Amino acid sequence: MEKIAKFIGKELSPETRDLIVQQTSFGAMKSSEHTNYSWFEGIKGDGFIRKGQVGEWKSFFTEEQNELFDKVFKDRMEGTGIAFDT
Repeated sequence: MEKIAKFIGKELSPETRDLIVQQTSFGAMKSSEHTNYSWFEGIKGDGFIRKGQVGEWKSFFTEEQNELFDKVFKDRMEGTGIAFDT
């Protein structure tokens, strides 16, 4: 957060930093309809998109869907110079 603020030329007060930390916690996002997609019909589970658990994708996607995503991602990222460790 500090690096981003510095990069865009903004100073953050300690109060603002504390507020950002609180509002971007998993607990706050899980309870907010703006981030949990509970209003979106058809979402599996409790509506919270990402739980932050390794391998959780297996609860939502098949191995075949994962392989297709990996292929499309690789094709679209080729030539960008951006590398991801997946």
